[in-house]
Amino acid sequence: MDVWDESLSLALDQVIDCTEAALDQGRISSILCCTIAKVNGNNSKEDVFAQIDSVLKKVIEQKKTTSEAMAA
Repeated sequence: MDVWDESLSLALDQVIDCTEAALDQGRISSILCCTIAKVNGNNSKEDVFAQIDSVLKKVIEQKKTTSEAMAA
């Protein structure tokens, strides 16, 4: 690993740490008004896709429920 790779790795670790801290405090989701989900990218591409698909289905269902409640 050269100096560039090491610097990039450290910077990425810092971004991840800061993002996780903000997620834990609820700051990001309330600012963006969106759903944020962790997906383990170390799994097979099929597993990663399944995780993303599951999150998207939940978001769609939540939006349907919210729309129906607002229409009532």
